[in-house]
Amino acid sequence: MRTSTPQTPRAAHAAACLIGALLISAGVPGRAAARVAQDPGTPASLTGVLRRALDVHPSIQAAAAASDAARAGLQVARAAWLPQFGVEGGVTRFQEPMLVAPLHRFDPTAVPDFDPTLMRGTLGASWTVFDGGRRGADVSRARALDGAGRAERRQVEAELLAGTADAYLAVLSGREIVAAQERREAALEAEVARARRLVAEGAAAPLESLRAEAEWAAVRAEGEAARQGLELSVATLARTLDLPVDDVRRAAF
Repeated sequence: MRTSTPQTPRAAHAAACLIGALLISAGVPGRAAARVAQDPGTPASLTGVLRRALDVHPSIQAAAAASDAARAGLQVARAAWLPQFGVEGGVTRFQEPMLVAPLHRFDPTAVPDFDPTLMRGTLGASWTVFDGGRRGADVSRARALDGAGRAERRQVEAELLAGTADAYLAVLSGREIVAAQERREAALEAEVARARRLVAEGAAAPLESLRAEAEWAAVRAEGEAARQGLELSVATLARTLDLPVDDVRRAAF
């Protein structure tokens, strides 16, 4: 008795990628810096898993930092068009009183101002009227870098969502495959017991029992491979979500 092993549903993978695209279009990545309210536990739905991945994965944080830096560079380039103001001041303290006011003419009857403290201040303003197009070129370059940074961030977010959805579905399908394999193993174990009983009673040839045992051994090997694959999928999803493996293993997806 042989049953087919279930495979990963392609329709579910397409649906997961579609949900990821909808989350991007709905602005979820823009709010990913805020912690998901339904945490601290393991997210139980695909939407929760994707939100957590966007919130904690270092690739998103690095892309966001690069995008913010490019946006800041654009603001700096635009600021070059504005007038520039400068203020400078200083205070000098002398041990003895010092002449602190300018003398415009020599007048023996006028006593100049003396003070041990001299304070000076200057205020300046400048505005470049023409620079040969340098500021415009700087703004264009900064705008291009800003657009590239935002595009890179969206690409990183899309790739992370697709990879997280694949890992999530791999865990779901792996659980189904392991459950199916366990049912197959139980059924073939019963078949082996029946074949052995028939051989012992003389109602079947020994070859029947050997055939059943060989098939049972093959199914047990497939089951062990399925369990190892499930553990690998769980570890991959746990690493993506920055969660303990045991939490993901016990999560009720």
